Amino acid sequence: MTREELRKKLSEIIHKKHPVPVYLIGGALGELQGCNAYEEETIREGMWRTKYLGVSYWFKGITDNEIIDRVTITKKAFMEIAKLMFPFGILFSKKIISVLPRIYRAEGGLKSKVLKLENFCPVCQELIRMGLKLAGENKPIIDLVYCFAMFLQFSSSYRVRVQDILGELDKDNFKKSALIEILRLKRISMGREKSEMKKMKFLWWLVFLVVFFKKRLAKRIVAELDIEKMKLDEADFYFCLRRSSYDFGGYQLATRLEIADKIDKEQGNLILGI
Repeated sequence: MTREELRKKLSEIIHKKHPVPVYLIGGALGELQGCNAYEEETIREGMWRTKYLGVSYWFKGITDNEIIDRVTITKKAFMEIAKLMFPFGILFSKKIISVLPRIYRAEGGLKSKVLKLENFCPVCQELIRMGLKLAGENKPIIDLVYCFAMFLQFSSSYRVRVQDILGELDKDNFKKSALIEILRLKRISMGREKSEMKKMKFLWWLVFLVVFFKKRLAKRIVAELDIEKMKLDEADFYFCLRRSSYDFGGYQLATRLEIADKIDKEQGNLILGI
């Protein structure tokens, strides 16, 4: 699409002459002012994805407010349970595992909106593959695998943080000393974090305790994961460039904005600044 065609389409949208309703998505391109974008196309066959007007990259996901609301409620419930059980509740993990799937399966809850495997982004598909292999026939664990995949699928700010730090994971180091590797990753992550310090610090200590008490399981998980499929790819990284809450790839915001500007010029992207 040329710039002239883009301007024409935008004019149609503004004056409500476009044949198909086009939605303005808040924060589609990042967390800074002017990062809203219009949906140009969404695809729900195979991997769900969105094309934003003026942007060459496809975003891996679709903004579905009903699902996002259910994800948010479920995450909040899980977080409150984790806080109540922290730090020694991990010793009662079997009880926790019995409670969390029941929240996920509640009538009208998140499970009623779970995607098909092929609808998830590649990161979540890999998480599900690994989780199902380790879960075997354990239905509560299978439910939790899909639940956490839904969390990442519809919480892009957390998904890209997970992808970013997994790009730093050294499997050999984890195999030798899981706790030392977790602490190293925590230092990197917290050094890059700019807004969710308290929450992320809590989540990292939760991860540390899980690895401490469930070291064998943690090592199986890391050994099974295909880390290359979990990392940020070119398109993922593009949608991180205008996020001010975290220094993705270790790059500060000013550097990432320069990278974004260079990519936009090379690919002819037209950021509307809405």
